[in-house]
Amino acid sequence: MSARDVTNEQLEAMKEPARRAWLASMDATERMVVMLPTGWRYELIVVALLKHLLQTQDMLAAERLRFLEMLKRMANRGSDYSRITEAVVAAIAPLNSVAATMVITGLKLDDPNEQWRPHVVTGTMMPPPSKAFQFLSSWEVFWSLLRTDPALLDSVRLISCSGWRDHEPAATLTTH
Repeated sequence: MSARDVTNEQLEAMKEPARRAWLASMDATERMVVMLPTGWRYELIVVALLKHLLQTQDMLAAERLRFLEMLKRMANRGSDYSRITEAVVAAIAPLNSVAATMVITGLKLDDPNEQWRPHVVTGTMMPPPSKAFQFLSSWEVFWSLLRTDPALLDSVRLISCSGWRDHEPAATLTTH
C-alpha cells in the first residue's frame, strides 16, 4: 500500500514505530505534502476554490469584489506563519469542477452561526474550531483533492520553506 492510500483512521491508530515506518516509506512528493502545515493546506484550498467560483459563477459585482478582496487579504498574509505570498496566490490555479464540489461539500460541515473570536497571536477575528478545516486539510482528504485536481499539487510545490521539503522552490512564478 502506498503512503498516499493510508486513511485518517489508520493514521490515528498508528503507534509510533508504525508511523515512523510510514514516513520513511514516502517518496519526495509525499514527504513534501505530509510536512505541509494543515493551515497552509487549507489556505491553498480556499484560494483555489475562490478562483474557481470567480471563473464559473455568475455573481453580483459586490460579491465578486468581496471574493477578490478575500484573495488580496490572503496574499498579504505571507509571513513567518504562512508562505502563502502574493506570488503564490497569483500562481494558484482554480480548482476543477470535481474538486470544487468536494470542497464545497466539506465546507458544509461547519455551522455558520457559531461565534468568531480573536486569534491569540494576531488578534484577527477567527472562526471557531472548524470541522471543515480539520476534514479538508486531513491527509486522506487532501490527497483525494490532489488526485482529483493535480494543479493543486503544483500549488503545494510553489511554497518555499527550507527544512521540510525536497523540492526546490519554483524559480519564477507565472499566473494562469
